[in-house]
This record gives sequence, structure tokens and C-alpha cells, in this order.
Amino acid sequence: MSLVPADFKTRTWEHFREHLEAKLARLREENDSGDMEATTKRRGRISEIKELLSLEAQAQHGEDAR
Repeated sequence: MSLVPADFKTRTWEHFREHLEAKLARLREENDSGDMEATTKRRGRISEIKELLSLEAQAQHGEDAR
């Protein structure tokens, strides 16, 4: 099952995206300080959040290809 652009036009997605973007900003700020192990973990979390946020663009590109 793949996601379509309409899946990202819901209020739920808007709230989820806002939450992820705030979390991403916080992690990036925290990533500027701390030990190497903590930095590595934060980078992994940042990567996961960016992947989730990219779902909307992926769905839009998939729709354009049809």
C-alpha cells in the first residue's frame, strides 16, 4: 500500500508534521553539543524524522509520475 497526496491533506498529518519539525529542530540544536555517542544517536533520530517528513514529497512525486 502506498500513500497518496490526499493522505497528507488531513489535520492529523498537519499536527504530526508540526510535531516532527519541532522535534527535528530540537535535536539539531542538541546535536551541537555533547559527546560523540549522543551525537551519533541524535543523528540517527534526525535521519528517521527526515525520512518520515519526506513521505509527503514522495507521494506527490509518485502522483506526478502517473
